[in-house]
Amino acid sequence: MSERNRLQSTGTVRPIASTAGYYLSFIGLGLSMAVLGPALKGLTEQTGSTLAGISVLFTAKSLGYLIGIFGGGHLFDRFPGHRLLAGAFVLMAAAFALVPFVPMVSVLAGLIFLTGFADGIVDVGGITLVVWVNRHNPDPYQNGLHFAFGVGAFLWPIIIGWAIMRSGSIEIAFLLVAVMVLVPALWLIRLHSPVSEHLQDEVENGKIDPIFVGLLVLFFFTFVAAESSFGGWIKSYVMESGFGDERSATFLNSAFWGGLTLGRLAGVWISTRYTPNVMLSADIFGCLVSLGIMIAFPGNPTALWIGTIGMGVSVATMFATGVNFAERRMALTGKVTSMLLVGGSIGSMTLPWLIGQLFERIGPHVTMYAIFVNMMVSGMMFLVIMAYARRVPERLRKPVDKSVPVEIP
Repeated sequence: MSERNRLQSTGTVRPIASTAGYYLSFIGLGLSMAVLGPALKGLTEQTGSTLAGISVLFTAKSLGYLIGIFGGGHLFDRFPGHRLLAGAFVLMAAAFALVPFVPMVSVLAGLIFLTGFADGIVDVGGITLVVWVNRHNPDPYQNGLHFAFGVGAFLWPIIIGWAIMRSGSIEIAFLLVAVMVLVPALWLIRLHSPVSEHLQDEVENGKIDPIFVGLLVLFFFTFVAAESSFGGWIKSYVMESGFGDERSATFLNSAFWGGLTLGRLAGVWISTRYTPNVMLSADIFGCLVSLGIMIAFPGNPTALWIGTIGMGVSVATMFATGVNFAERRMALTGKVTSMLLVGGSIGSMTLPWLIGQLFERIGPHVTMYAIFVNMMVSGMMFLVIMAYARRVPERLRKPVDKSVPVEIP
């Protein structure tokens, strides 16, 4: 008996407990991924840098994330996933605990790089493992997973605002989050890790279309770039444009993540009623309308709130729905998941950095125009994918054995 088969033949997976652990993981991931936007001003003051200079943190975090998902995609196909997730959160906690005490941008970028690396491990692991544990019907669980991410992202601006009001600095916020991200590590380390032999067999039998994967990677690039750019720059956009003070800008930033959270919660139910094709079409349209309102009525408080919440709701289910769209047509292993996440990672690294370079040179208004053009490209990419997808039939699903094989942790 091979080592892999031996690991599958012993132990018992706990689907409910494991899924709860993945949701806790994505709450922690949401806290980590949303860290830079609300904390940007505080980190700028802490290091004595400028907005253009501190924007290197976006690149550092995204680069770390990119490396994390590259490595994680292969690791989760070979090693116990829960141990990998727990290790990533320990690394994340250590880095966050040090962030508020670092006065140099270069050292701070190194710490943020480590949090991005841990983000990549957690992201590819959570998306892959939740499908393996709930393979009989992964769509609502995938949307629930990303709802959990939205909860974490929604909480971070509130934690930052509370820390500033209580102490006048961001130190308490980072230390609190360092403790919070240890919770999923402690939860998962005691549970057996799932594997997916059937999906691996499908990959080996050649059921993945590389052209289709490539198109999806480009699509993920565009809409993740829009999400990360809006969430990362909305606070600075409002303040530097004179549309609001720091307090109102912080709450507007939280409104974006709150809209994203509510959209993902609704997506759990919507995904049981509508196909990924319909959901993605509605998401792209909603993003364009929301951005169009903000561009057409700059500085109008009502337009700001409608556009920000609308953008959050519209982009909310795009990632999970994109994964579900792909999962219907190919085997979703850790390696495949990492390829999709690579596209999103490069997008989140490129557009926020570009906006940072243009923000002070041209003006803060460049933020919304850049994101709008990006979403237009995303819409065109989706049309190309839909046209090509007609040649890629939904993969024939094998009868599902609900007794999920596991690895001994």
